[in-house]
Amino acid sequence: MIDKKTAIQLSESKFWERMSFKERAQFQINQELLCMPFDVFHEAVEKTVGHPVFTHEFAVRFEELKNEIMSCRDEMDV
Repeated sequence: MIDKKTAIQLSESKFWERMSFKERAQFQINQELLCMPFDVFHEAVEKTVGHPVFTHEFAVRFEELKNEIMSCRDEMDV
């Protein structure tokens, strides 16, 4: 797992700009700490799964959402 210092460095580097929505979602869903702005992650999740995801779903159905993101095969990037 990534430590706090590394998460901050990654966020400041804007590394996600070189990633597809699916790559962003799959990377971040597997990290304990945010490594990108939440709105960037949230958009990536919605684009990846192909439907709206309410913010509370990240807490109440995290594992189900994670499984959905990780099982997505089709690239939903626009």
